[in-house]
Amino acid sequence: PRVAAITGLPAGEMAAPGLGAFVEPHVHPDDLESFRRARDTAFKAGDSFDSRYRFIRPDDKRVIWLHMAGIIVREDGRMRCITGVVEDVTQSHLEEEQRLQLMAELDHRVKNVLAAVQALAQQTAKRTTSLDAFLTTFSGRLKAMASANELLTAARWRGAAIDHLAAAELGAIAPGQTSWEGPELFLTPRAANALSLALHELATNAVKYGALSVETGHVHVSWTARKGGGFE
Repeated sequence: PRVAAITGLPAGEMAAPGLGAFVEPHVHPDDLESFRRARDTAFKAGDSFDSRYRFIRPDDKRVIWLHMAGIIVREDGRMRCITGVVEDVTQSHLEEEQRLQLMAELDHRVKNVLAAVQALAQQTAKRTTSLDAFLTTFSGRLKAMASANELLTAARWRGAAIDHLAAAELGAIAPGQTSWEGPELFLTPRAANALSLALHELATNAVKYGALSVETGHVHVSWTARKGGGFE
């Protein structure tokens, strides 16, 4: 009864000529060749079998992942009987697939971040004449990238809103001397990183040479959406 509940096959005794023949018609076409190969190899000379494959339930046509494993009893080299278990591993298979996808995505993002840091270091080095100046500028730019990444992580890397980026960059540098306003616009991860660095550079310049270099100065940032896309 339990196997019937898992597979959708009828409960009770049934003929199985060739062993596994009652399962084979319902194995997913993409897995049929590997299923046959594993079965035939085990049944010809093995003492156990263990395979995973997609299975199309005959009752409701749902596709599930099955794990079939067991032992083979032989007499004089000939197979006498098999004893095994059938397990529905659909959920664990999907979780493993998702884990591999996440690992691939993480690897891709890490490579992108490292490439961006390398480019940032090279560009910073070209425009500075001393180690102290390089470290100060480079550190500030890295913090800007980190702020953008924190916002992106909070949004599961779907993107970040402009007002959040402004708050992270301007609010951190001069909280009492900066303000910002504009419609709620959500940027892609790449655009969010770019705008975060741009705001950081402009704010740093303002601290050194502009309005934020004096206590009475103020910087205001505003943005509007463009009809054809993007913003100003």
